[in-house]
Amino acid sequence: MRIGIIDSGINPKNLKHKRIIEGIIIGIKDDRVVLFGNGEDTRNNGHGTMCARIIEKISPDSQICSVKVLNSENMCSVKAIVEAIRYCIDNKMNIINISIATSDINKLDELQEICLSAYKQNIVIVAAKENNSTQPSYPADLDHVIAVDYKIMKDGKKSLNFLRINSALILLRASVGGRVYMKKDWVFKKILCNSFITACITGGIAQNVKNKEAIDIERLYNDLGGLI
Repeated sequence: MRIGIIDSGINPKNLKHKRIIEGIIIGIKDDRVVLFGNGEDTRNNGHGTMCARIIEKISPDSQICSVKVLNSENMCSVKAIVEAIRYCIDNKMNIINISIATSDINKLDELQEICLSAYKQNIVIVAAKENNSTQPSYPADLDHVIAVDYKIMKDGKKSLNFLRINSALILLRASVGGRVYMKKDWVFKKILCNSFITACITGGIAQNVKNKEAIDIERLYNDLGGLI
């Protein structure tokens, strides 16, 4: 499987298997797209690198491509995310991991359109919602995207991880009193935030479909409850 990670970049020195596809850095200047670099992040254990490490631990045979959109302040525009998804489509990624989120509705129609384009080409997008936020998170809250969410219940003792595929919810994991109950061992017990659970889901999907030449996305959506 070829996996595009849209994030802060990846430091390949911190990966075990180093199955890296050369990536890119995407910037926006004066509303124009600027492509440069190779998607590397020289910081130790940066956000994107951590996502890549989780994915390769679960799916060691997958190839990983870094599409860096976050700047030094961990910010990016919706347009940068749109162009990053487009880059993943053009470069034949099977799965796109987006462990970042925005509530900005600027260019939201373009983001919806590119997500639909990926879906029509059987490219899976797995995206994190903002942690414990009641506000919409994009692209996670768009159709044709597998959204990963995490909620702490009012008593503070129970937490839930779940997926949302369009309007359907799938319970992934429940944690009660510090004890974790889950349906698949590729979800790490100590990971609580949506970003890294998203990477777990990406790795899990890649590992479960690794022997297929291409992903049948409708079948995957129908079968995902069985995978987890």
